[in-house]
Amino acid sequence: APIAAVAPIFAMSFLGYGLGKRLQMTNPDDTLTHGQLFVAGAFSGFFTTTIMAPGERIKCLLQIQQGGTAPPKYKGPVDAVKQLYREGGLRSIYKGTCATLLRDVPASGVYFLTYEVIQELLNPTGKADLGMIASILGGGSAGVTMWASCMPADVLKSRLQTGMLFTSVGE
Repeated sequence: APIAAVAPIFAMSFLGYGLGKRLQMTNPDDTLTHGQLFVAGAFSGFFTTTIMAPGERIKCLLQIQQGGTAPPKYKGPVDAVKQLYREGGLRSIYKGTCATLLRDVPASGVYFLTYEVIQELLNPTGKADLGMIASILGGGSAGVTMWASCMPADVLKSRLQTGMLFTSVGE
């Protein structure tokens, strides 16, 4: 399921980021401030959540049944979707959407801002083509910064989606 969702998630992310940038520009030659880049990145989080929320819910439910002594409730991702839909419709599949938004909106802002700042630092004039190494460095740094900033929200989201919000890890 995660492999199948990667392409649509990134397509939605970059669509949202591009749209977020364009909505803040008065003309195509505008240079956005760091705050505006963060807002554009955060805007992309709304787009990705439409795909991320159900995928995260299913992933979390499948993960928590792995270590238990009870027989697994779900046979796999497709079975999980069918059972969730049968039990509560789309609402059940999308449980945790608000928590996913609370994680992904600021995290996406951090991601795109970090990437753009690193590109600026490596190429202050903006005239050189930095190539693949700069993209890898910028993307890797952006990913690390994003996850460092959203890990607490991710834990809360996962606990909410699995019904374990008010239980301790050892229970």
